[in-house]
Order: sequence, then C-alpha cells, then structure tokens
Amino acid sequence: MVTWIRLFSYQDFIGILLMESDQNLGIEKVSNLSGTKRVCEGSNGDSDSVNKKNRVSENLECDDDHEEDPVMKLGFDLNASIKDENLVDDVEKDNQFVHGFDLNGSINEVIDISSDDDDDDDKMLVDSRNDKQKGIEYDSGLDLHLGFDNRSHVKKKYTKEEKGKSKVDFLSISLTYEVQQVDTVSDAMEVNSGETSESMAAMTPLTVNPQDLIAPKSQEKKSAPTMKKSGDYSHLSSVYDYLNKHTNKMSFDEMSKACGDLKAVLDQNIKREAEKLVDWSPCRVGFRPLVVPSLLDLSLDVLVKNADAISSVDHVPEWLRRKLTNLICDTQRMDIHILELLFKGYPTEIRVKNCSWMTQKQLTDTLGNSSLQNLTVLQLDYCGQCSFDDIIPNSLARSPNSLPFLGILSLKGAARLSDTTLKPLFISAPLLQSINLSQCTLLTHAAIDIIHRYLRNNLKELYIDECPRINAKHSLSSIMKLHCLEVLSVAGIETVCDEFVMLVALSRGQKLKELNLAGCVMLTNSCLQSIGDFCPFLCSLDVSNLRHLTDLGLCYLAVGCKSLKSLNVTRADFSDELVAAFLETTGKSLKELSLNHVSKVSFNTAFSLAKFSRNLVSLDVSWCRELTDEAIGFITDNCSSLKLLKIFGCTQLTEGFLFGHANSQMHIVGRDLVPLLERVNMLDPDEILLHHSSLRTPIHPENGL
Repeated sequence: MVTWIRLFSYQDFIGILLMESDQNLGIEKVSNLSGTKRVCEGSNGDSDSVNKKNRVSENLECDDDHEEDPVMKLGFDLNASIKDENLVDDVEKDNQFVHGFDLNGSINEVIDISSDDDDDDDKMLVDSRNDKQKGIEYDSGLDLHLGFDNRSHVKKKYTKEEKGKSKVDFLSISLTYEVQQVDTVSDAMEVNSGETSESMAAMTPLTVNPQDLIAPKSQEKKSAPTMKKSGDYSHLSSVYDYLNKHTNKMSFDEMSKACGDLKAVLDQNIKREAEKLVDWSPCRVGFRPLVVPSLLDLSLDVLVKNADAISSVDHVPEWLRRKLTNLICDTQRMDIHILELLFKGYPTEIRVKNCSWMTQKQLTDTLGNSSLQNLTVLQLDYCGQCSFDDIIPNSLARSPNSLPFLGILSLKGAARLSDTTLKPLFISAPLLQSINLSQCTLLTHAAIDIIHRYLRNNLKELYIDECPRINAKHSLSSIMKLHCLEVLSVAGIETVCDEFVMLVALSRGQKLKELNLAGCVMLTNSCLQSIGDFCPFLCSLDVSNLRHLTDLGLCYLAVGCKSLKSLNVTRADFSDELVAAFLETTGKSLKELSLNHVSKVSFNTAFSLAKFSRNLVSLDVSWCRELTDEAIGFITDNCSSLKLLKIFGCTQLTEGFLFGHANSQMHIVGRDLVPLLERVNMLDPDEILLHHSSLRTPIHPENGL
C-alpha cells in the first residue's frame, strides 16, 4: 500500500478554501490555513493530473464516505478558534471525528514512505503525544502534524508560517530512506520556486535528509575560526596600491627599490606565523635581582636631601652640576639659595627646569648680581610669576652683544613673556642657535617674525610647542626663511595642517633633522608623505596623538626616511604586520621607539624588533596588551643595548618576564612606581648642547675675558 502526501500550489489552496467554505460547512469566514492534505489509498504514484483544477473540483463534490478516494477537506481554520458555537458543541458532545481526525484523542498519522521495501516497512506510526519530543523540525517550514494536537482545547499562539500569512514556497518533498545530498535549502527552493503546480508534479521527487538541512549552519560555524586565523588584510589595500604603483622592476631608482623591498617584507609578514617564531622562556625562575645603587647615586641622594647645607658648587663638572640640579628640582627642593650658588662666579651653564617657586624680585636681584658674559646655556623654565618686560632689558640683556657666547636659551612656560621683549634679547645674543619658547601663551606670529629678522642665519633649533596664539599659516613664511633650521617643534598648535608641513619640508627638508608634530590634530597621512618625500635625513620624528594616521602613512615613512633614530607613534592606528615591515626595512638605526597605545602590535612586531632593531636604547610598549611575556622577553633578551623599557598598563605581563629576562642592564618603568623619579633622566647624555650640531661659541677665555 502506497500513501502519498501531495501538496498543491498556493492558488489551489485558495480555490479549495473558497469552495469548501461556501458548499460544505457554511462558515461565513475562513481564516488562512497553513496547508491542505489529501490522502489517496490504492492510487498509483504517477497520477500527474491530480493538481489540475478540474480534478480538484470533482474531488470536492465527492461524498465524505467514499472509500476508494477519500478526500480530507479542511473547511475551517486550523489555527484560529472556531466561532460557530453549534459546531463546537457537536465536537465536544460526541467526540466525533472531524474529517477523519479525532480532535481529542490520540492520532495515528501515516507518513508517506515511498521505497522498494515491503508494505509493512512503508508505514510509520507516529504518536501525536510524542511529536514534540521525537518529531523532526524542518528548515523549509513544512509541518508534518498539520496543526493538529491532542490538546486542541488549549489556546495556542501560532506563528505567521502556521497561520499561512507569510510567503511560503512549497517543495515537492518525499521522505525516503535513500539520502541524496542537498547543498543548501535556498538552492532547493530556488529550483522549485518558479515552477507551476503541474510542472512540480511531473518532476522527480526531491529527496532531502533533515540532517542536510542543518549541515550548512554547522559548517559555517566551523569555518569562522579559520577565516579569523587567516586574517582580514583589507586595511592594507591602500598600502599595496601605493607599493604596486611605485614598484617598477625595470627601474633602479631608490624609491622603486624601497617600495619593492617593503612589499616583499610585508608579504612575508602576512604569510608567516610569527607566534611560532617567538621562542622564549624565562632564564631564571624565582629569582629577584637586588638593585645595588652606585656610590655616585648614594652621594647625590645625600646631597639632595641636604640641599640647604650645600655651600658651593665651584669646580664641580657641568654634567654633575646639571644632574644634581635636576634631582633637586624633581624633589621640589630648589630655592633661591641653590640658584645663587649656580650663578656665582662666571658660570657657563645655568639649567633650572622648574622656576615656578621664583618671584620677580628674586630673579631680578640674582641676574643683576651675576656675571653673564660667559654664558653658553641659560635655562629658566616655568618662570610664571616673572614679568620679562622689565627683567630682560634691565637685568638680562643689558646692552647689545652683552651675551656674546649665549647659544642655547630656554624660557619654557614663561607665561608673561611678550613679543616686544624678544627684540632686545636677540640683539644682545646674536649667536643664539637654539630657542625654546614653548608654552609662552602671550606670543603670536610676530615673535616668529622677530626671530627671522635677527637670527635667520644662525638659528638651528626652534621650539614653540603649545603656543595657542601663534598661527601656523601666518608664521609659515618666516619659518621657511630660517636657512639653518635643523629642529622644529610645533607640538600642540592646532592650526598646523598638511599644507604647512609640506611647505616646510619642501623648503627646509634637506637640512631638517628633527620634527615634532605631536597633537597637531588636523594632520593626516599627507603630512607623512611630504616628510618621506622631502626629508631623507630626518633623525627624529614625533607624530604622537594623531588620530587620522593609518598604515599608509607609516608606509610613506618606511620608503622615504631611512635614517630615523627616534620615532614616537603613540596612539597611531598602525597594524602589526606593517609595523613589523617598517622595522625590518628602516628599524636598524632606531635607538628610541615609542609604541605607546598602539594596541595592534603583537608577535610580528616583537619578532622584527628582536631581529632588526638591536640598537634600541629606549622602548615604550605601554598599553600594548597583545604583547605577552614571551614576546617582550624575546625582545629584551635579543636587544642587548636596551636600557629603558616602559610597560605602563601592561597588566598581562607576569613575574615570569619581570624576573626571568636576561638583560641585566635594562631598567623597567611602569610596573613599580617607586623608582620612577630615579630613572626619568637616566638616558640624558653627559653633555647636552645642540642635538645635531656643535655650538659655534669659541673657547671661553679664562677669568671671564
């Protein structure tokens, strides 16, 4: 015996419902049905004309008791409650079969099994009480229970699919024991969605295994980690476009060669598994090194704590005097007593980096009682209480050329220094080569014009960081005419733009050695392109806190700047692969590198640092939490010159690295804050004059002559 479940098209359903509602049950409104089932016993499986409307009409006119071809007519809404009270009463009273189904009792459904096995195997009895536990859910939305339940009196909330309100493409599905693989449900629905009911009946029944319908989802979940492992390198598309454009195998110019080398290294970094290349383990376990201070450090510590008892600094070398002064300033013990000792006699260097305690009277008296004609370096930072309108013409610049040897001047943080005060100062010190006027909030672009007028042939270093009244556009022409300019620092000036950097690099790029653009928020990758194109001898670059920089900007630097010794890219959005490629092509000369808050750096960067940047003296990897103990340990053990490592915010690092690395001369800052002040100035050289040149000041004659 063969039993078929035949499915009609949507138009056939509408016709059946309308005719049944009018002729058989007499119900005024018929709600949307989720499906119609026709069970034919003793009929042949190749009845293709059963889907035609004329055959449907004949079947609807048949008597309900016809044995040869019984038709189950669903003339009511299976999903909505029946509003006909009489019909409901009859059902409850007699517990009768409605259209061949017992609404209250157990239902034994015959699921069509079409196979070559015996008739006994072709029938499967399904108990409706266990359907929800043992039934199979199909992704196609086909409900084998046809909406019937043994608890029909319980109110149930149906979905749109069950109510027949959603758009459903019906498939001619035959459940058999023979499984034929189907790739996706969408493919099967696409094949059948455009067919008519007649053509669907003529087609070979589609055999679907329920497990095949679920398989694509599981496969998709399994493939996700593979895609993540391989990585998404769409962020490097602009980099490859630039490198491909400028790489010419037939050309032998430096730019084409640099682009080709960078591209080859970048390809290698993408393919390699850097995590496996970083092989490190602690060389010491459970070892805590004892920090033994030197005799010099112990002596300076005693002097700092008893600074008020120091009576003289005569015959003390300048480098040692400077170190002592810095320690006194760091511990807030600097006072007028120490300042008078520094100005006593014929000093050549006065370096006081914190004069916030000093009053105008104290500074006027100290300068008035001192001999300043031998001064080569004068640093009086943060004299916020002093008005230089009176101090400079009366006490410091007493006459023209009164400071003949002065080459370095720093008045950083002089909040009451104005433009007009600078003119007599520059007249008295015609050999000035370095000026630091950072955080002088009253200065405007007029001060830059005065600098150009008097110092254009000598000035090599200009620091005007965080001077809010200086307009970069108005100061551009004067800066471009400083013929000897080697160092330019305009950090924090918001008016600095890509055009400003381009014009400065174009005019002064061949001599420019150091450039500080930190915090110039308008800058983009274009400024780095200008630097890479016109500043081939640049040694130090600070582009920290520039949020618009991407991998393409670092690519410009890698191609054009091969002499970098110091680089600060704090908070730059650079990828691990490109940072590693940059280090392999350009990092051999690096001595100072700050990757602070460059969160993407990981094993690729660690491997390149360890293998190609072994001259590093200072490294800042604060807040780089992708770097593990193994990565940092691999760097420190291979970079034998590394003296200072900053790891603020690196909470992922454990004692395995902190006490297990093999670099005994390296100091770690950022984990224990206690010795922080002791290591702030540890990398300062013994003599700080000009960063990239020597002073033109002649040897000082004895006795101040």
